[in-house]
Amino acid sequence: MAQDSPTASTSSVAAKAPQPCEALQNGRRKWRVTVLISGSGSNLAALIAALPTTLSQCCITSVFSNAKDAYGLQRAASHSPPIPASSFSPYNHQKAHPELYSSIEAQLKSLQQQSQAAKEGSSERAKLDREWKELKKTLASTIKPRYQIELAERVRATRPDLIVLAGFMLILLPETLETLKRDWDEDDVEWDGAGSTVTLGTSAYPDLTGLRGRSIPIINLHPALPGSFIGPHVIEDAWEAFNQRRLPAKEGDTLGPVWDQEKESKPSPFGEKITKTGIMIHRVIPELDRGEPVLWKEVEMKVGEALDELKERIHKVEHGAIVEAVKQVTEQLGGGTWWEREGHRDQGTEMAADSTKSAAKPDSEKVTATDAASGGK
Repeated sequence: MAQDSPTASTSSVAAKAPQPCEALQNGRRKWRVTVLISGSGSNLAALIAALPTTLSQCCITSVFSNAKDAYGLQRAASHSPPIPASSFSPYNHQKAHPELYSSIEAQLKSLQQQSQAAKEGSSERAKLDREWKELKKTLASTIKPRYQIELAERVRATRPDLIVLAGFMLILLPETLETLKRDWDEDDVEWDGAGSTVTLGTSAYPDLTGLRGRSIPIINLHPALPGSFIGPHVIEDAWEAFNQRRLPAKEGDTLGPVWDQEKESKPSPFGEKITKTGIMIHRVIPELDRGEPVLWKEVEMKVGEALDELKERIHKVEHGAIVEAVKQVTEQLGGGTWWEREGHRDQGTEMAADSTKSAAKPDSEKVTATDAASGGK
């Protein structure tokens, strides 16, 4: 079972020590890939399925989740051999560090008790409830950066060559990204794997000079096209922009009327009508969903299609794209070119089709970071 202990360090789902990844035929080790998830892990499953074929030069050495009930942890555990996987949540961090949070927790408990003792509906109770909510917000904002840095330290300890955010519903803070830098030497033979799968063989890098201190490559799967929608609800945003109507707020609500852009004098609240959406896998930088794309793929919008149907089509595209992106990035690492584009942003409208908010190229015209740098389309 995946573990979610408030005090223990990151722990493997496997009962025994992880089985090592054998070296390639040329004697080099496989690329170490760490995957971060929050939910079912269907994209993780796609990566695992590709290990014997497309990703034969890679080894998923560890899986992390910020949610203890993420089914993706069980996907990793059931793989043969099992992939070390663990959850580490803000709650775990909070309970593991009582010296940091016991005082504010005591204040919250006191306010709650005072509120319960106050007369229901009184101004005193309302005041205490407001104070409790504000203090709760303060606690959450205090925990967030500390938790993320501790999570980053746990990930870094497994020495990944590549970190893949595959449905990881957590926005990484700038200080978190700063923590995710290589603090080890490639030729360190004393390292025991830190609970992750050990990869046998010589270094996969063409040049070991200057590796220490470099940012660990991080890519993110985002279900929208470059230069278009950002945030956690982009598939819904695309559906509304295509249909020019608001989705139901909850099950049973009726759809609002269609916005007629030809008849209305003011701009549509849904933006310009789009004809396509898609997915991209991009470099992770401090700006949310604005890192330079590794690749992207279009998904045509369909008249009368329900949101769930659109989501299903997009997820199918994701599964192939994330495998392709990992292959591309590891090839760039092997060729020594990945860090040439470090920190570059998505060029947005330069990559966007003029007729829509959604920048994209057909599957046959995928753009890599190298292509974008040379003006390739």
